[in-house]
Amino acid sequence: HRVDRRQRQMCIRDRYMSQLAIGVNCGVLALAREAKTVLRTSWAPRYVLPRQIPRAGSTAPRDYVSLSDPAFALEEMRCLPEEYQVWIDALEGRIDPEADTASEADARAERAKFQSDIDAYRAESNDILRGVDLLQRAQVAYRKDPKCLAGAPYKAWLLMNETFREAGKDSQGRVKFEQWRLFQLAFILAQIPGFASRVPDYASEFDPARDEETASLLYFATGGGKSEAFFGAVIYLLFLDRLRGKRFGVSALIRYPLRLLTVQQARRLFRLLVHADLIRRTHKVDGVPFQLGFWVGSSNTPNAVSYTHLTLDDLLCVDLGGRRIIK
Repeated sequence: HRVDRRQRQMCIRDRYMSQLAIGVNCGVLALAREAKTVLRTSWAPRYVLPRQIPRAGSTAPRDYVSLSDPAFALEEMRCLPEEYQVWIDALEGRIDPEADTASEADARAERAKFQSDIDAYRAESNDILRGVDLLQRAQVAYRKDPKCLAGAPYKAWLLMNETFREAGKDSQGRVKFEQWRLFQLAFILAQIPGFASRVPDYASEFDPARDEETASLLYFATGGGKSEAFFGAVIYLLFLDRLRGKRFGVSALIRYPLRLLTVQQARRLFRLLVHADLIRRTHKVDGVPFQLGFWVGSSNTPNAVSYTHLTLDDLLCVDLGGRRIIK
């Protein structure tokens, strides 16, 4: 099937893409036949997802142990946005967006789109740097007085990393996960100024255009670690809310498009919340325990907050595939 109007980037296979063909409402199979490659359509698109291997070239500290240590110098975190900026500069110098364009109008459009993307990259890098700057200021306040409100964003940072440090161990105490991936760390740092603007000392960090009028889209391949990135942001916000005096209430709403995905993700998040609350108690952070409200339809959970038919004893006996939900 021929697509009459195609994005130019989809046409330059040798430079940007590895697919031999793109199906429209179908999949495409490539079959090797002697010296030829035969393309065949399929009604069920199939893709073998390669394992995501994070880059190891960055000098930015990412391990939970270092980042949860109050003695760690946050100045070292500045290399993350700096390395990102170097990558952006190299990208801008390496790519010619006007190459292979068919007309002057196409060239202008591609140049404008390319520049828009570069500007967005630079804005994102600046957001990451703002997060590091704010944490450094909060660290200074925390070291003067660990209980002061101005130090709360930094203490929340320490407690979030401590949570992931403990959650990264198996039941025998062996370390399974020991560090963030770069994009996870960058995503969390970029959210910190907006979160911390709820603290009076950092109210000037509030940016309506970024914090209210737009949404942060975290895009990554399946299995790449998106969940941990926004789980990290959620855990950070939970601690920050407690530290700034919010003893109870809703801090985050999470919605999933599929029921099975909701169940899987709820289990992962609940495990993190357990670790977070144990750390909250260890550090004597005031407030009620961290809680997770869970609704996935009346066939699985009560479908309204006013539903009071089940008691705690009933919930302790609820079975899901032969396993009790609460153990």
